[in-house]
Amino acid sequence: MRETTRDKTLLRLRDSVVQTKALFEGAKEEFERASDLQRDLGQAHADGTLAHATRVYTYALHYYRTAIFRYSRYLLDGRLPEDEQPEPDRANE
Repeated sequence: MRETTRDKTLLRLRDSVVQTKALFEGAKEEFERASDLQRDLGQAHADGTLAHATRVYTYALHYYRTAIFRYSRYLLDGRLPEDEQPEPDRANE
């Protein structure tokens, strides 16, 4: 069975969701560890770990939400955002 451009795009978008979810979950765990450490040490021992973990967590959440949005929009509308158009299917040339 021949994979269509739509199938390839769906696979690529789904893979993006899976990858960004894994990054988000790792960032969430690190944020929780940094929060626990900050709580244990108290505010007087701030070393920037929590701030860094917060930034990483925020970026990971943003990329995860974007991947989910793109996948969902493609499933519902059959279109990608203009900045992410598929390459032409060269199998028919």
